[in-house]
Amino acid sequence: MKKSVTLGFKYRMYPSKTQKELLNHQMFISNQAYNICLNLKQKEWERNRELEKKDRVYLKPAQIDTIVKHQLSKRNLPFKTVTTQQARKNSEKAYKNMFDSGFGSPKFKNSSLEKQSFTWNNQGFKIIDKNHRFKYLRLWRENILVRFHRDLPENYKLNSIHISRDGGKYFVSFSITFEISKI
Repeated sequence: MKKSVTLGFKYRMYPSKTQKELLNHQMFISNQAYNICLNLKQKEWERNRELEKKDRVYLKPAQIDTIVKHQLSKRNLPFKTVTTQQARKNSEKAYKNMFDSGFGSPKFKNSSLEKQSFTWNNQGFKIIDKNHRFKYLRLWRENILVRFHRDLPENYKLNSIHISRDGGKYFVSFSITFEISKI
């Protein structure tokens, strides 16, 4: 009997100077998109708070994406749509957690902090073998060097990647689902 398991595998990245600039820019865009979404959610909450449930009006995800893209374009910030959509999903999750668990209102992200990250869905990148210790993460036509200290399981399905920076070091986390034999 087989059981489906979802796990995360985190590896250290060694980007070049140009690749660092690209990664840092996407982290900045992710923060900006998240903050725009959070601002929209707060305005939506204020507008709907006193209304009857049947009279409440909420923006659809596509409408939020359009507003975020418009705001970023107005600021002349080049962006990848995948990053902005993932930031919207993260803001929706933060708001849902506020109501479900009582954590309090989500906080705006500060783009000047050293610890930053962004999420990328399961498309538009590839893992390329280099040797038994290193592989390349092919993203945005760039081959970013990644040290694989352990192999990914066989026959896995990649759900998403999460790229982060902490203390000047870069990391990639792969969220994968795979089958294991159930005892």
